[in-house]
Amino acid sequence: MAQNFNNIISYIKLSFGTPYNLLELSDDELILYIKEHTLPLFSQYIPRPIWVLLNSSNQIGSSFTKHQYTYQLPDEVDQYDIVGIQEVYYNTSGGIALAASSAFFSNPTDVVISNGYFTLAQDLQTVDAFEYIPPKIITFSKESIPSSGDSLIVEVNTVHQTLDSIPSDTYQKIFKEQCLKDSIDWIIGIRSKFSNLSSPFSTLNLNIDRLQALSNSLDQKITDYYNNLPPKHLLAWLD
Repeated sequence: MAQNFNNIISYIKLSFGTPYNLLELSDDELILYIKEHTLPLFSQYIPRPIWVLLNSSNQIGSSFTKHQYTYQLPDEVDQYDIVGIQEVYYNTSGGIALAASSAFFSNPTDVVISNGYFTLAQDLQTVDAFEYIPPKIITFSKESIPSSGDSLIVEVNTVHQTLDSIPSDTYQKIFKEQCLKDSIDWIIGIRSKFSNLSSPFSTLNLNIDRLQALSNSLDQKITDYYNNLPPKHLLAWLD
């Protein structure tokens, strides 16, 4: 099933009982709200990761930080709204041996074994404690790029720019519910102004109580889902 705003709007309207129960909001208003509020909140818990390289050319003056090893993320991150830094990995100048550039390997099996060794050696290296300073600064407690040609791979958490970057299971299980809850809360806010409105024929039933109960139920479901997400890493800033 396609992950796009038409799918989200259709889900919201069906949940409200449209067309029999008309909404006070247009499709464009709902989409704008999801882009500006729902997506950024959702991305705090389930962000879109991107990976960028840092090398010695990214080092900047550290007069405004507590450590001298301070770097600025490359300009390519300017097109994203950054939530935070997930992790930083070493990318040593030794690199990974490739058959095309390693003539001294006579057997392809040796290349595979060597690649496995280099990968394991890199994975076992830990990056010193770091601190992210929005919007683009990252600082380390110790020197992290000691040699020329070395670099760091920075995993950056960003806000989803499109719905198709959301994992499909998460999209179906919780993101659509988050969009519905936000829409319900907005509708309740609008209808609460007319909660005591009546007509010559009867009192107008705006279903505020039913909507509020549904919103509370969705809020509990969403909160439980976010609270049960396993943490990827536990980072501590060490001076």
